[in-house]
This record gives sequence, C-alpha cells and structure tokens, in this order.
Amino acid sequence: MSELMPTVFIGHGSPMNVFAESEHATMLKGAAKKWPRPESILMVSAHWETAAASVLKVDQPKVIYDFGGFPPELYKVQYPAPGAPALAERVHELAPEVALVNNWGFDHGAWTILHHLYPEAKIPMTQLSLSRAFNYRQHFELAAKLKSLRAEGVLILGSGNLVHNLRAIKWQTDAPVYDWVTRFDRILRDKILERDLSFLLNPESIDAELAHLAMPSLEHYLPVLYTLGSTEPGEKIDYLHEGIQNASISMRSFVVGG
Repeated sequence: MSELMPTVFIGHGSPMNVFAESEHATMLKGAAKKWPRPESILMVSAHWETAAASVLKVDQPKVIYDFGGFPPELYKVQYPAPGAPALAERVHELAPEVALVNNWGFDHGAWTILHHLYPEAKIPMTQLSLSRAFNYRQHFELAAKLKSLRAEGVLILGSGNLVHNLRAIKWQTDAPVYDWVTRFDRILRDKILERDLSFLLNPESIDAELAHLAMPSLEHYLPVLYTLGSTEPGEKIDYLHEGIQNASISMRSFVVGG
C-alpha cells in the first residue's frame, strides 16, 4: 500500500461511551470515512501496561472488561475483530525489544472507540503495551521505529485522555469543569500543535503541580507519544474533538497526516 496512513489519538473516557449518542461518538463514526481504510490497526491503549514492551500475537483476541461497577449490558459488548499476528511479527522485527505475547486481548481503551470507528469489526488489529520501564523519550523513540508501518497500511491508534483524574471525577453529565482541567488541556492543545518536544517529553516542566493534578498517573497520556512519535515534523495536526467529560476527563482527540 503506497498511501501513507494517518496516526490518531482518541480520548476514550468512560467505557459507557460505547453506548453514547454524543458529539464525540458522532465524530468517531464519521472520522474513519475520511481516512484510507487500514489493512490493519496497531492500538496503543492506556489500559495495557507491562514491565517490558509487548505486542499481542494471537489470531482471535478476547474482549477484556477491565473495569467494575458498571451496568450488566456493558459486560456483554463484543468486538470480534481478528487479531493481526503478522503485524505483531512486523513490530517485533522493527523493534526487537518488543516481546511477542499472547496473554492479552482488546481492552476497553480499544473496543469502546473501535465500536464507533469501525463497527463491522473486520479490520485485523493488535495491541502494543506501555512499558513501565520506559521514560517519556523511550516511548517516543519506540514509536519512531514503527513509523514505516504507516506506508504498509497500518493505522497507529493511541487511546487515552490528555487529562485523566478519576479521584476528581463527577458523574453528573452537567458537572462544571474544574479550572485546572481546562488549563492543562489548553496547554497540551497548543504544545501538540507546536510539536514542542521539550514540553511533551517533560510535561511537568511548566507547572509540576498542575501536571500531577491533571494526570496523577501517566498511562492515559503516554499513547499521545506514539501518535506523535510515528510521524514526521512537517505533518499537519488536526483536532477531531475537544471537550471535558465528568468534570475531570479530557476527550480531546486529534489526527496527524489525515
């Protein structure tokens, strides 16, 4: 495939978004129609962390319900897309430090957004884990090793949230947004457009207290580095959606090169 695939970051929020009829869901349903259809998908989800970087090599991944306390119907959602073992092998070839494993599946960072993006569930997909041993730059450098996949029909898709503080969450749909959520979301909005790597690879550099409040842990931020790291500096960045969910979760989403 000669056409270069875009790379994408999607804010996924609550797993209940799989049922949502919202501006975010409408965006997802329409966005994929604007991009070349992928041969396969490489998903980097906030919800798969491992000691060492790993990629899933199975023919038919299971659906993982990695949450608790939600309505019974959520645990019945299926996303029966095939695995992409050949893509997993290719990832390992490009980055030998990434181990081939078979002990994961499609977690809710993956299937809740793919349910809207590609509802037919026919595009082969694998997942790349977030290594807990990596620093920001190592995540970014791993992504750079994988950028050639885009010319092979692979959609590199990061799934997380630019602001993600569950301790501050409010479940009312009309809950007012915290000022610190808006401030950090806007800082990241601008720094991503500027490709300011001095900040993006050290997001605590401007205001460490604000950064820690906005992302008490890093797993929802790190997929951004895979979306950006697998692109070239001159590629266009477009925001697909912006908004705050449940007072403390940024749903900002963007595409590079699409």
